This record gives sequence, structure tokens and C-alpha cells, in this order.
Amino acid sequence: FIGRNLSYKLKSEGYQVLEIDSNRDKTTGNNVELCNVTDFNSLYKHLNTFGPKIIIHCAAIKNLPDCEE
Repeated sequence: FIGRNLSYKLKSEGYQVLEIDSNRDKTTGNNVELCNVTDFNSLYKHLNTFGPKIIIHCAAIKNLPDCEE
């Protein structure tokens, strides 16, 4: 939720944004990569290709019982 809204805001301000999501069905549009952020090699490949100047990590567990556990 936070990452998606932040992405919308940054894109509306003219920033180039690369979204990384583990589920393409939840993505917000252009420049979205399917990647599990716990898979270092896959994440490294995506970040190395894009070459970000800033990384904002908004990944989180969304299931409340899992979070509480």
C-alpha cells in the first residue's frame, strides 16, 4: 500500500520509478519487475540493470496473523 502510493506520487512528480513486486497482478503499470526481494541474485540483476540512485524499501508481510507470529 505505501509503496504503490509512493510510486504514484513520484511518477506524477516526473521521477523515473522501477517497481519490484512479487505478484504482477498487483502492479501499477509501467516499469514493473516481477521479483522476490528475498532472492538476492534476482534482486541484484534487476537493480544492476536499472541503476537506481535511491532505493526505498516498502516490502512487507500483508497477512496480519503472519505479522503477529
